[in-house]
Amino acid sequence: MRIRRSLSWLLTAVLFSSVHTGVASAQTTDATLGISYSFLRLLDGADLNMPAGWLVSFAAPVDRSAISLVGEVAGNYRSEFGETLRLHTFQGGLRLSGRTAPGVDPFAQFLLGGLNSSCCGSSTTIFVIEPGFGVDLGMGRGLALRAGISFPIGFDDGDAYKSLRLQAGVVLPIASR
Repeated sequence: MRIRRSLSWLLTAVLFSSVHTGVASAQTTDATLGISYSFLRLLDGADLNMPAGWLVSFAAPVDRSAISLVGEVAGNYRSEFGETLRLHTFQGGLRLSGRTAPGVDPFAQFLLGGLNSSCCGSSTTIFVIEPGFGVDLGMGRGLALRAGISFPIGFDDGDAYKSLRLQAGVVLPIASR
């Protein structure tokens, strides 16, 4: 039920952003909205795949530079034996973007924030950092396809919990100057 609500929200965001795309594409894009599928693998002995997931990011360049401020929210889920493990990250940080060829924009980013895990009636939130990198492939009219990989690391009571996140999605322009 919760996954359906999340997917409904994502579809609404895509539709709203696609209506705005035609207006923004004639101008220089500053802010972008990324909407992606997210696959998460918990490492460090857990070796647990969480194949149901989503990721939404917002990025705005700092003074039209290659550096952007980024906000990101993601959720990953796994159901077994009638229970669902839910992991959500809420993060902010910096992204450094470059251009290697027309329409090819690689990026590296560093995010920090919180990771909330819940299952079986209990919930906990811990501090998380997430280094990552990826590439946006321009499709024209301000749209791009995104592929990325990142490494969320959660910290709790002196322990570090490592994971691997893969994402694939679209990038939409949402603001221009």
